[in-house]
Amino acid sequence: MSNYLLGFILVGLVGTLSLDILIRKKHNIVFGIRLYKPVNNTHKWIENTLLIVFIFSVLIAALSLSYIEIYVLLFCFLTILMSIRTVMEYKKGIEEEKEYIISFVWAIGYSVIFIGSAFFMF
Repeated sequence: MSNYLLGFILVGLVGTLSLDILIRKKHNIVFGIRLYKPVNNTHKWIENTLLIVFIFSVLIAALSLSYIEIYVLLFCFLTILMSIRTVMEYKKGIEEEKEYIISFVWAIGYSVIFIGSAFFMF
């Protein structure tokens, strides 16, 4: 069962990356490798709090759960994180960058992987 889960995750990530590249080309969104900067202090506070909760959850889960549950926690965290980034970037209102579109694509991709990996638990 673990090979199926890893294959599903790999296909989901490759599919999301392919969609990311296509959307970047279509909308002329610049691709740059840089450290992510939060939109404002509230955004930074929310993301830091979410990261701390995730780290504690994984530490507790590592003691009692299997790796499949940790994958589910990881993709749940990434879904929430990218959803928050999408909303905050959209509310920022800078239409030229269109970075919120890419965040939305990754939020959808991570949520598909999250739901799919949750099915592997049962």
